[in-house]
Amino acid sequence: MGDLFAKNKVELIETHDSLSASILVDKDELIQALTNLLRNSLQSVCENKNAKIRKVFIRSHCEGGLKLYIDIGDTGVGISEKNKDLLFKNQFTTKSKEEGTGLGLSISRRFIRNFNGDLYLLRSDQGLETIFRVELPLVLNGEGTEVAA
Repeated sequence: MGDLFAKNKVELIETHDSLSASILVDKDELIQALTNLLRNSLQSVCENKNAKIRKVFIRSHCEGGLKLYIDIGDTGVGISEKNKDLLFKNQFTTKSKEEGTGLGLSISRRFIRNFNGDLYLLRSDQGLETIFRVELPLVLNGEGTEVAA
């Protein structure tokens, strides 16, 4: 997605812990879930005409040796209070029919939950910063997909 970010003049910042971790996931489904989140963040930043800083970030870290956290955030328009409870409902969208179907977040959450993890809105301050969190259990015996965290 780097070309899409560059084309829209949005900075993509990655920060990852130096530890390596193993998770048990379907690689293609995880990529799809993360791509959906990154695409939503990019669209939100592009909608925020007042943003002085146009950035999307992805951060990963492990806590307690049990979970991998992947945070995807942006300096976009944010999410209104009335929409926060609707985010993961099938076919809910604030976009036009040409821009979105309202399936991305619900599908992404379903994929992540199938890996015994979760996807949720960590916080959203309208016009400042929105962060979604992917939470995945680590595989302790090493039989999983190796990721740089």
